Amino acid sequence: MNKSCYLFVGSKCNISKVKLFHIYREGKNCKSKISFFCRTSVRKLKANRKIDFKKKKKLFSLLIRTKQWILRVDGSQRKFFNNTIIILKKNTQLWTNHIWGPTTIELKRKKILTKFKYIL
Repeated sequence: MNKSCYLFVGSKCNISKVKLFHIYREGKNCKSKISFFCRTSVRKLKANRKIDFKKKKKLFSLLIRTKQWILRVDGSQRKFFNNTIIILKKNTQLWTNHIWGPTTIELKRKKILTKFKYIL
């Protein structure tokens, strides 16, 4: 996954697609992985939702699903159908309490997602 790609939003808000423009990562040659923080801008909106965003608004987000293969220590591999993020506030709190779709165990290592019980 690289810059200027479009991502889906995996939480319940009025945003359907966002565009990635910055990935916070360690080193220059490091590939983007699950649980990386990133900066995105809003591109497509849904109507009639409680949380209102505007187009081209810049958001802080967390990557929860990627199309790349996820290699684990035990030798198993995972791959998802699309790239998905969840939107965070500036103080790294979630905008909503729900994540739609499957996620991986690696997200539990982040302090943000400790309140979610059903992470696969």
